[in-house]
Amino acid sequence: MSVSELSLDRDPSSRFVPWIVAALSLMCAIALGTAFALASMTADWGRAASDQVTLRVATGDTDIPALVDQVARLEAVSRIEHLPREQVARMLQPWLGDVAQVDTALLPLPALIDVRLKPGADTSELRALIADRSEITLDSADAWLAPLQDLAGLARLVAWVLAAVAVGAIMLVTVFATRSALVNQRQTVDLLRLIGAADGYIAKRFQRHGLRLALFGGIAGTVPGLIVIFFATAAARLQGAALLNGLTPSLAGWLAIAALPLIVALVATFTARVTVLKLLRASW
Repeated sequence: MSVSELSLDRDPSSRFVPWIVAALSLMCAIALGTAFALASMTADWGRAASDQVTLRVATGDTDIPALVDQVARLEAVSRIEHLPREQVARMLQPWLGDVAQVDTALLPLPALIDVRLKPGADTSELRALIADRSEITLDSADAWLAPLQDLAGLARLVAWVLAAVAVGAIMLVTVFATRSALVNQRQTVDLLRLIGAADGYIAKRFQRHGLRLALFGGIAGTVPGLIVIFFATAAARLQGAALLNGLTPSLAGWLAIAALPLIVALVATFTARVTVLKLLRASW
């Protein structure tokens, strides 16, 4: 006795199951892609924040070249750059307005010194160097990145919840389709049990059917999901914002999303088996 002899392929309750699974798989793939991309982006933010600080020097009598030389000699510093006043003015343009026609020498702009630290180094030496100099402020990216990291973490949590909801919906679809197929095949199942077929033997036929439907639907939904994730993250990075440079799933993330059809198929197979065995023991 095979799946075809049970007429499961011709069962009307199974006709739309692959397409429902495909839609849910697409939703799950996009949610997972979003979660993995946000995780990579926040990790990139963390690396950037850990090795980059800015010294902000108020206008005054500070000898900037001497300060740059002192900081450059610190063991923890790998690179240092004094930003030109024109660049500082452009950075403040959203608040100052158009500065193209303004003599930047007339603006009370602070001097900004970009400091890159060596991997794993901390700012203790740098803080000790400027501890008694009130005109110098050390700005770290951690202060303004923290709210963005919290927001990205919340979005990542929502994405994981949506992925879990999609998988749960696939399980429910499998339960309803399996129950309907079992009811429609009641006479055949009765005959099988009459000639001595075990419950596990009957369940295996239904779980193979569920496996095939779910695998087809998972592939049909995951492939366009991968395409959407790839082009969406690429388009976001093309916007030119440095904060979005890491917005792409890691290799492990891509592999996890690509494995989604297999995961969906295994979930559907297990759900179909449990559903059939439970119904057989309760109703027959």
